[in-house]
Amino acid sequence: MANVRRRRPSLLSSVLEIRAGLEACVLPWAYPFLLHGPRGEGRPVLLIPGFTNSDNSTYFARDYLRRLGYDVHCWGLGCNNGLGQETFRALQKRVQDIHRSSGQKLSLVGWSLGGFYVRALANSQPEAVRGIVTIGTTFCMPTPRAINRVITQLYSYLNPYQQTDTFFLSSELWETTPAVPSTSIYSKDDGISDWHYCLDKPGPRTENVRILGSHSGLAVNAMVFYLLANRLAQHPRSWQPYRGPALLRRDKRETMAFTD
Repeated sequence: MANVRRRRPSLLSSVLEIRAGLEACVLPWAYPFLLHGPRGEGRPVLLIPGFTNSDNSTYFARDYLRRLGYDVHCWGLGCNNGLGQETFRALQKRVQDIHRSSGQKLSLVGWSLGGFYVRALANSQPEAVRGIVTIGTTFCMPTPRAINRVITQLYSYLNPYQQTDTFFLSSELWETTPAVPSTSIYSKDDGISDWHYCLDKPGPRTENVRILGSHSGLAVNAMVFYLLANRLAQHPRSWQPYRGPALLRRDKRETMAFTD
């Protein structure tokens, strides 16, 4: 990671986060095309929202996946205000309950901060997880300087005891690449997080896929929805890296940024 310069998103990128409204307007027009995505066939999927967001923020994604035939579950823990051991334990139990009741491994999808929990769950309960998708998640972030300063200050305000929380201090849980198929979706135009820290190390079942869009609009970005349908349909035993349109393509040079 030492080869990547530590920096916050530019002021211009942060200002352009207002594009999220435009992304939301594009989604309804893209829906007829998106509904032709691979079918879920009743497979369970758990969606975890980003920082300061609740299940309301994943409503459209949940509705979309449900229409494709997935057994969709929300996290059900109110607003996601930060990383904490109590929340992590509740999510571990939720994963166990869904796994037990469905009799199937489940897919995990996490937006931004929610992706930290997704990776930690996959590393702690691989026997219950089919695969994961993180969206705009800086899981290999070595310093808060990779995040917009306002967001960093808000996080500290909402989590005054973070330096003593067991889960917050267990960064290896999300920094370690899970043994299950993992897709990290990111945008170079992210105005909240430095996209370099969303890149996972290359591996046989690991990939980083770039999209166009803002950080704030990730929950309503049609490209994200398209990728979710495509990636969640992959079977773990026959998993293949994403190959698609030029605007949604893996860049091997970028994935190599974190090679030891």
